[in-house]
Amino acid sequence: MKASARTTEPLSGPKLSLAEIGRAYPNEWVALVDVDAPEMKLAGGGIFAHHPDRDTLRKMALSMRHGAIVWTGRIRSWRPAAAIDHVD
Repeated sequence: MKASARTTEPLSGPKLSLAEIGRAYPNEWVALVDVDAPEMKLAGGGIFAHHPDRDTLRKMALSMRHGAIVWTGRIRSWRPAAAIDHVD
């Protein structure tokens, strides 16, 4: 599914929790919009796009106004920038 320019709307239905996102898109980068982040802790959101390759996902997410990008797989080494990206 292709994102329309400058959208902030989820493309695949309702908001999902991080656990649901991990089950639905294992070992993938996922761009979220309409993010739930109580007390600044990411809890879930609407799926904007997903892809196993980070660079491809970032290109797909260029039209997002606000949101987050998360990795759903195992983090092999601690690199905060690789674990969660903030998209403005």
